[in-house]
Amino acid sequence: KAGIAIDRAKKGLDALEIEAPHDGLLVYQRDWRGESKKIGDGAYNGQPGIKMSIGLIAGTEPYHYPDDLPKVAATGGLDVKLFDVAEGAADAARGRIAGFLERAAARGKISQSDAQAAVLRIEPVFSLEELGACFFVVEAVAEKLEVKQSLFAQLAEACGEQTVLATNTSSLPVTAIAAKVPGPDRVVGMHFFNPVPLMRLVEVIPGMNSSEFAVETAQAVGAAMGREVIVASDGPGFLVNRVSRPF
Repeated sequence: KAGIAIDRAKKGLDALEIEAPHDGLLVYQRDWRGESKKIGDGAYNGQPGIKMSIGLIAGTEPYHYPDDLPKVAATGGLDVKLFDVAEGAADAARGRIAGFLERAAARGKISQSDAQAAVLRIEPVFSLEELGACFFVVEAVAEKLEVKQSLFAQLAEACGEQTVLATNTSSLPVTAIAAKVPGPDRVVGMHFFNPVPLMRLVEVIPGMNSSEFAVETAQAVGAAMGREVIVASDGPGFLVNRVSRPF
């Protein structure tokens, strides 16, 4: 079970605790008395009865993680809504993940029940609007500033104000990506390393306007995915690439 406590009074929450056991995502709101209530299956963004999920927007090219991010999220216990602009791509990615996990189960790397449960956590969706009930959305589209800015402007309209929006980027400034988003405080960077299942490190990058709530939520999601999470500054190459490449 992975998790992290978010002890900031942000976005109308007294405190937020996110845990990701293998039976699905649990989110608790803790009040000033220290009492917790489960809100993971309750209302979110004004939509009662919708189970909170993370949204993943895959890229269509292999190095844009079309399978890896949903795979590590689902095996970590997170419910995933997977969107890809290419018709049928999200369904195809779910099928490949199912095949990979079936083979992993045959080799004893994962139990058959855990493999089946992980596949069931992945729900292909067909529009950005279907990500509106997610508490967290991360994209892995092409590393082009104008592409990401356009996508985030659309996500800001599709998702509620509480949704944290994360960009998976290795070098683009998070502050620039967030510049055209109403409420840039909810935008944060997450740099996953390729191949994601083998490279356990992930950098969380606050932009100039990123809130503590957004940063800590990204840390919580990264931990739930089984990643080793570090926080890096929003400079050229962030941390790892900055020390390993000339900028």
